[in-house]
Amino acid sequence: MCECECVVFVALILEEIAIDSHHADTEARLLDEAQDLHLSSLLLAMRAFGENNVQTAKHYGNLGRLYQSMHKFAVSRHTLISVNKTYILTTRE
Repeated sequence: MCECECVVFVALILEEIAIDSHHADTEARLLDEAQDLHLSSLLLAMRAFGENNVQTAKHYGNLGRLYQSMHKFAVSRHTLISVNKTYILTTRE
């Protein structure tokens, strides 16, 4: 498992724990930690694979889903649009 995958794995676990916590402060703190990890994994993917790569699109998707969990729907929409653009560009190459 590469560094990027490990970071994503931890971020996804934190996100699930946050959603199941049913305590607003704990949920917010864990979701913020998950956001930091997802952003780190996105940067790692961009450095390793570039902007127009399926792996990078996957990380945009994880971040978009996290923003939905955080009720940041406008940011989620923008992030998921990036996923679509990245995916479309990778399938054309």
